[in-house]
Amino acid sequence: DAGELQHVVPVSPEELARHYELVRGIPVKALADLAACLRVVLVGKGLQVVQQGKLLNSMYLIRSGTLAISVNGTVTGTRSRGETVGEVSAFATTAANYPSLSMRLSTSLKQPEGASSLTACELLEFRSPDMYEQIKANAFIGRRIQMIATRSNHNAAFQGAIEAKYALAQPGGDERELESGDLLPGEFHVKPEQKGVRKTMAKPVTAEELSEYAMFAPMAEADRRDLSFAMKVIIVGQGIQIVEQGATLESLFVLRSGKCVEVVNGVRGIEKTDGAVVGEVVALFGACKRIPDLVTRLVLPNKNTETILSVTACELLEVPVDALCELISSDLMFGRRLLHQANKTIARSAAAGSMNAVNCGDKGRGITNKMDAFKELWIERKEERGSYELETMKSDDSNGGKGGKEKKSSRPTHVKDSKSLRDFESEESATKASKAKKAPNMFQAASEPEGWLSSLEALWSG
Repeated sequence: DAGELQHVVPVSPEELARHYELVRGIPVKALADLAACLRVVLVGKGLQVVQQGKLLNSMYLIRSGTLAISVNGTVTGTRSRGETVGEVSAFATTAANYPSLSMRLSTSLKQPEGASSLTACELLEFRSPDMYEQIKANAFIGRRIQMIATRSNHNAAFQGAIEAKYALAQPGGDERELESGDLLPGEFHVKPEQKGVRKTMAKPVTAEELSEYAMFAPMAEADRRDLSFAMKVIIVGQGIQIVEQGATLESLFVLRSGKCVEVVNGVRGIEKTDGAVVGEVVALFGACKRIPDLVTRLVLPNKNTETILSVTACELLEVPVDALCELISSDLMFGRRLLHQANKTIARSAAAGSMNAVNCGDKGRGITNKMDAFKELWIERKEERGSYELETMKSDDSNGGKGGKEKKSSRPTHVKDSKSLRDFESEESATKASKAKKAPNMFQAASEPEGWLSSLEALWSG
């Protein structure tokens, strides 16, 4: 199963009136009835939402995200919040199946254009049976849907859609092969208890996809493949707390698509986009407390130091804490990268006044004796195997040689990905170079404790 039932912000009449041309101007009572019958559909990035040439019994109002519109395989434009997709076929189906509406069938029964998600999307599904009830109660809604559907049908005909051209040539709807009043195959009237959030639709995670994320790119291919099997795809609507300040959820999240924002004590901070990690502080704490070698070295906050709020619909990759624990145990450099991200989050949160971050103290950032805990543990593991000899830090890349002797070591039995100390140092240098290019964030610019961040940077530089 690609996803699970997710929480979303309930649809309100005020939201419909503010954002959708379809219902603008209709009475408040009708808006409330419409809001009650809409179902939320959460869609991941890169999925076909509406297929050209198909009979549809639902249209969709776009609540968040962007959809690409295509005709005959060619992208002709995009649609976003406040717009609709699938209205052409959905309206024609409703007009054909419910003759008591006495509405002229002026569009194609077959959908003349396709739509696929460019980002994670939150859609509001308006099914044909519900459409019939709403139009019967308020004919103005039917005229609005017909107007939008006719416009989309004409645009698709201009782009070369055969379905739309046929409908224009046969305004009476001669192409339909349904008797008036019949439901489409598979269509049914939705019972009240079935309304709400539908199961999410998303593409499965692959090792190839994980290689595109900075956090997972240096990992071994086998580790990425194992991790992809353990990951879960979660999609949330806009305005949802993905991570709550002060909570103890121990899962790590990777933002696959969408936009979210850090909030500390009600103050909005930096925005995060595709590829960002979320909830890494408590996730790292939860994973390391299960690893005896690390639990005594890291003193991290056991509660989230910030809230993560979705600005748009967000598609997330969840790494359960057990899978994260196994990954860190086998690849200490991954743990080190995650610690580096957690340190930056703690720094921003402390600067913004998060008590969980401030109370963490100097020892709470995973630093021991000017050497981070993961490098220290790596050295100790090598010594335990009786095969450790400190490798020279001198680099002689110009002539391709090495500045000192190296001693071959047997592969530790409890470490899958045996890295060299040189790997740790080169990664640290790359991290510092990348950090130097970044501008200060909003939290660092506001009420930064004197010398707090600079001392942290000094410890990291060793």
